[in-house]
Amino acid sequence: MKTIPFAVTAIALAIGATPAVAAENAASESTKAFNQQLRDYLPFDDDTDFENARRGLIATLDESVIKKPDGSPVYDTAQFDFATGDSPDTANPSLWRQSQLNAINGLFEVVEGKIYQIRGFDLAVMTFIRGG
Repeated sequence: MKTIPFAVTAIALAIGATPAVAAENAASESTKAFNQQLRDYLPFDDDTDFENARRGLIATLDESVIKKPDGSPVYDTAQFDFATGDSPDTANPSLWRQSQLNAINGLFEVVEGKIYQIRGFDLAVMTFIRGG
């Protein structure tokens, strides 16, 4: 099993860039090197996690905005639309991928005809169990 050296892991914990900061600043050479090391180390061409995240998807919202009865926005799934494609040099590629997985949202059938979940509209998951 490959391991990432402790020093590299410590650097990763010290580096943090929000989308706004990433837009303002180019990645340093050490950040680029660390992120490339992660790209080389992790199996990013394996899409099994995306297949698993979409398994059982029944439907999702037609619009990205969830609104209150008065029409004002409560939550907008489009806020995560920036995390598409490959990660930029300023972002940890593993966290970028996790953001893409977290953005998969909708109603999912977990156990045929019995257990359903609503996922991806915040960090919570709502589970419904059909009785009877």
